[in-house]
Amino acid sequence: DDADLRAFYEAKMQEKDYVIAKAVVREIQYDDTAEIRSNVPAEADIRYQHLVLEILTGEHRGEVLTVRHTIEMIMPGNYIFKVNDQVLIRLTENAEHEIETVKIEERVRDTPIYVITALFAALMIFIGRRQGLKALLSLIVTVGLIFFAYIPLILKGFSPIFLSIIISAAAITVTLAIISGWHKKTA
Repeated sequence: DDADLRAFYEAKMQEKDYVIAKAVVREIQYDDTAEIRSNVPAEADIRYQHLVLEILTGEHRGEVLTVRHTIEMIMPGNYIFKVNDQVLIRLTENAEHEIETVKIEERVRDTPIYVITALFAALMIFIGRRQGLKALLSLIVTVGLIFFAYIPLILKGFSPIFLSIIISAAAITVTLAIISGWHKKTA
């Protein structure tokens, strides 16, 4: 039955055996990333950093861990960390909620994203004045429709094409009403 299969995969997607948390590098106990290894081919060049991390968020906040971070030098986007860098880590726990494994996922990038977003909003308002503010409000409404209506309804099984038409019509109507006001031409 299709409903049983849908329920099975829905349950699997909701099942999570890990926790994501922010951490900060407090100390680097070992680091061989600066060594020159001219006799090692790039595809075999693997480096390590032993990082002392303090967990900043979640149930394990304040706990300090030592993690061995493996760096394959040939891979693009390999992360070499410094003291005070913030990282996202994936934790697995045992039945007693004690940490079993830790994996560094990536560098935390939320502050630059907030700064760029605030700069964008400030420039829209500064350059556009009242129209810029209206355009910014329209953008916020449109993004809200996408994240709080379109995506949740798609996840509930509604037709993406039908929803695209409905959400687009709603976004256009709201945008026209905000930017030019409600007139005969708007309706």
